[in-house]
Amino acid sequence: MQRGTEGKPAVQQQRGPIEELKNEIFVVRKKELEALFPADGKEIVNRLAAVAVQQYRKIIDNIRGDNSPPGWRAVADCVVYAAQLGLEVTGDQAYIVPYKNSASLIVGPGGLITLA
Repeated sequence: MQRGTEGKPAVQQQRGPIEELKNEIFVVRKKELEALFPADGKEIVNRLAAVAVQQYRKIIDNIRGDNSPPGWRAVADCVVYAAQLGLEVTGDQAYIVPYKNSASLIVGPGGLITLA
C-alpha cells in the first residue's frame, strides 16, 4: 500500500471530465496528432487541447432540461476529426453538435469552402 506524506494511505484523486479530456489529447492521441502535423506537432496538440476544453465547456453550459452532456471522449473525437480534415472548430468551418450522450461534427459553410 502506498503511503502519503504523513504516513497515511495515499488517496487517489479522481479526475473530472476536463482533466480526462486534456489527458486524451495530450497523452493518448499525442503521437497520432504529431504524426499528422510533423512540422508543428506540439503547437497543434496544445491548440487542439485548448479547443477541445473550450468546446466541452460551451456544450456543458448550453445543456438544458433533461439532456445529458456528451462524454468528453466524443468531443475529443470531433476535435481530432476536424483537425484531420484541416478545419477549425472555433469558427464557421465546423461545429460540434451534442445529441443525447454523443456529439457530432458538422461541417459549416466555411469548412465546405476549405474542403473544396
